[in-house]
Amino acid sequence: MKKIFFLNIFFLIIFFSCEKNTLAGQTNGLISSSKTENANNDFKEVSDLTKTLADYDDDVKKLNLKYQDLSINIRCISDRAYLEIKKNNQAVFDWKPVLLNFYYDTSFEDAEKDIHLLLNNKDTSSGYIIFPGFTEQYSTYFVYFFSKNTLLYAGNYEAKEFVKGNFSYNPKSQELAIISSDKISKLTKIKETETKSSHDVDKDLKLLAQSEQHSKNEKFEDYSENKNYFIKTFDVDKDGINDKIVSHNRYQGDELLIFLGNRNKKFDLALKAVNFSEDGGNQISDIKETKDGFELVTEFPDRGTLIKKYSISALNKKFILKQIVKESFSWQDKTSENCTQILNVDLKSNTAEVQNLIAKTKMNCKKSK
Repeated sequence: MKKIFFLNIFFLIIFFSCEKNTLAGQTNGLISSSKTENANNDFKEVSDLTKTLADYDDDVKKLNLKYQDLSINIRCISDRAYLEIKKNNQAVFDWKPVLLNFYYDTSFEDAEKDIHLLLNNKDTSSGYIIFPGFTEQYSTYFVYFFSKNTLLYAGNYEAKEFVKGNFSYNPKSQELAIISSDKISKLTKIKETETKSSHDVDKDLKLLAQSEQHSKNEKFEDYSENKNYFIKTFDVDKDGINDKIVSHNRYQGDELLIFLGNRNKKFDLALKAVNFSEDGGNQISDIKETKDGFELVTEFPDRGTLIKKYSISALNKKFILKQIVKESFSWQDKTSENCTQILNVDLKSNTAEVQNLIAKTKMNCKKSK
């Protein structure tokens, strides 16, 4: 009887011991799960944010970035910046003013390298955008949260040391950190700098709408099969990618368009100007590649030959008319004349201004028989 009693006690001890261990295991599992869930609340920087457009030469500076189905479009006018985000080509929100330092002790090219996208488990429905701030000693950053129809300013943060790594942001603690291979460096939230409404915003938004509509209206495909135009293909801006120059044919008009190729094998409109065809005078005859751009050639047979050659530099996406050479030959008196104009005219100026600057520039001529 005593043996049976002690055996029952023994099994009860084992039973409660096992149950305790099971409960402890379940509790540890809950704690572990909680830690994992908390870690998943952090928004981490994506590494494959790609640039699809960068045009810093117009009055409206343009930068387009892309990650999976997310398009991040940035426009800068004077010292002001605007942001638009699209998902599957549908607007998450339309243009809104943001803080972005692209002019104080920096450049557009440097600023674009310091723009960061943070997502939670690569979910593109919401996230954080980090822009470079105004730096005196250490780097500072402006942080924005975005979701459908929403863009919220989250604060201005300063790095207290120079660290290279990937950004991480925790919305609950509002902590921004840079994670490198050997350390986590937390940034300090500094005095708030909020976007303030400006009398320029409405004017800027109208300019943005016009600029975006203009870009949508002008597509290379609209001209590729049009018999009123001819097309030249070569590397206009010397970046290693072929571009397209579209020009009206002779007696069809004076329109000239340049579409610069990108690495996605698409062509973006970079210049809309004139081909220097004249009513009742010289007409476009050829477009030739040169070492720093291209040359427009116009001709007019009138009791002899009159040829004008317009040399245009296209480096760094700037289209500058550098020189005009006029060659003429008279059948009547058998004389030839060569004239040269040295210029520095931006073809992105309006046509009247370009023609006015050409007319004011002295032409040096030499005659010979």
